[in-house]
Amino acid sequence: MQRRLSGVSAIVFDVDGTLIDSNRAHAESWAQALSDRGWPHEVVQIRPLIGMGSDTLLPATARVEVDSSLGKAIPARRRRWSI
Repeated sequence: MQRRLSGVSAIVFDVDGTLIDSNRAHAESWAQALSDRGWPHEVVQIRPLIGMGSDTLLPATARVEVDSSLGKAIPARRRRWSI
């Protein structure tokens, strides 16, 4: 079944970082989540790692495996801080 969007002349999709540079916000949320769990990091340390998945970022910053309980808790905490 096809739906028509009457009155719509354009649709804009934002591929992360295309229209809004959100890297700093992502870095801030990771830095805060890591700090909250005992691994203080500055935003400038995290920013170059943005784009990595948590499976790579967590071992690189806190030596935590993503499948561990802490590896699940940090990203959950990050989601509270993210945009």
